[in-house]
Amino acid sequence: MHSRCTAPCEQEFFAYEDVRFQATDGTILEGWFIPPDSDKLLIANHPMPCNRYGYPGHLPEYANPSVDFEVNFLPDYKNLHDVGYNVLAYDPGRTVLITGAEGAVGGYAVQLAKRRGAVVIASGRGAESEFATKVAGADAYVSTAQAPVEAVRAEGVDAVLDATTLGQSLIGAVKDDGTFVTARSDAVPRAERGIRVRLTQVAADAAMLTTLSDLAAAGELALRVAATYPLEEAAKAYERLAAGGLWGRVVLTMD
Repeated sequence: MHSRCTAPCEQEFFAYEDVRFQATDGTILEGWFIPPDSDKLLIANHPMPCNRYGYPGHLPEYANPSVDFEVNFLPDYKNLHDVGYNVLAYDPGRTVLITGAEGAVGGYAVQLAKRRGAVVIASGRGAESEFATKVAGADAYVSTAQAPVEAVRAEGVDAVLDATTLGQSLIGAVKDDGTFVTARSDAVPRAERGIRVRLTQVAADAAMLTTLSDLAAAGELALRVAATYPLEEAAKAYERLAAGGLWGRVVLTMD
């Protein structure tokens, strides 16, 4: 939510509670619960790219030809509250920026983050990426050439998963008290502004591996294959992998 978009109490509309819960499909939802002490409940849905507040189209960084004005749902919530409705206004999960989204690790991360209800901004070297948005399901794509720190969101993201070596140059994209996760030991940024910094690499996790295998077998986890080689050409496959520059994995086939 944009830092200039206010909560109900800040506009002195009504009391509310911050809530966070998991839907039956595993999606994490966050929102406002506005209680008037009755047994009537209204769940407020909203179109993308709005959030539970509305949409700050009146701000230059958010204005576009379709919406160049402010959309504010708070007066509607107040009207519903005043006539006796409990109102639940919610948004899917938190916002995460994932770099290297055109590759294997980043591509998987985009898909898994979407399954958990996050709003995902993907980033990669290409000017655009059909894989990241149309296959993996990212909500938006930003080229690293566009300087992701400035391009993603003016208020920052809740978390960054850096599958590249951007490291320190990217930590400015994270909100205060957010999370920065890197998969590279040579690109761990310095912690700042209360941001939690974590290094995660290969680890034994049989349960997770089984889950990922089941998702892939069911066609629910897209696999990006850069090249295939027969088993007898394993040495050539390794050389290609070591050369770098691949978007996806090298697969050995056993026919």
